[in-house]
Amino acid sequence: MNTIGADTVQMTRDALKEVEEKFDGLVIGNQAENFSAGANLMLMLFEIQDENWDDIEAVLKAFQDSLMAVKYFEKPVVAAPFGLTLAGGCEVCLACDKMQAAAETYMGLVEVGVGLIPAGGGTKEMLLALQNAFRRRSTQTIFHLFAGLLRPWAWARWLRAQRRRKSSVL
Repeated sequence: MNTIGADTVQMTRDALKEVEEKFDGLVIGNQAENFSAGANLMLMLFEIQDENWDDIEAVLKAFQDSLMAVKYFEKPVVAAPFGLTLAGGCEVCLACDKMQAAAETYMGLVEVGVGLIPAGGGTKEMLLALQNAFRRRSTQTIFHLFAGLLRPWAWARWLRAQRRRKSSVL
C-alpha cells in the first residue's frame, strides 16, 4: 500500500537537501501500485498498545516538520499522485506547490471517516486551499475541495446505512 513511515520522512528530508544543492525542483512520485495509503497504522497501533506516547508524538512531529519543509521549500515541489492517495499521501500532495494527478487518482483525508484528525496538517491545508479558491472565485476548485472534505463523512454515512439495512433484515 506504500505507507508512510520514518524512512519516508527521512527520504523527504534527504531529497530536499539534494535538490537544494543540485537541482531546480522536485517531483514527488513513485512506481508503486499506489501513491500512498498514508501512515503505517499497524506500527502506530503497536506503539499505542505499548503506550509509547513520546515516540508517537516524535513520529507525528517529524512528519509534520517534513511537510512544512516541503511547503516552504525555496524551489518548486510538484506531487504526481496516482491510484490510492489517502490520508498522509493526500497531505503530502497538499503540501506541494503544484499537483499533477493521474486520471485514476483516488485522493482524500479518509481518516476523518473513522474519527481521526489528519496528523500531517491536511485539514488546515484543505481549508487554506478552499480560502484561496474563494478569493479567486474558482468554482471548479471549490467543488473539488468540498467533495474532498465531505467524502469521508459520506462514506461513513453509507457504511452506517448498510449496517442498518443488514440488521433490519435479520
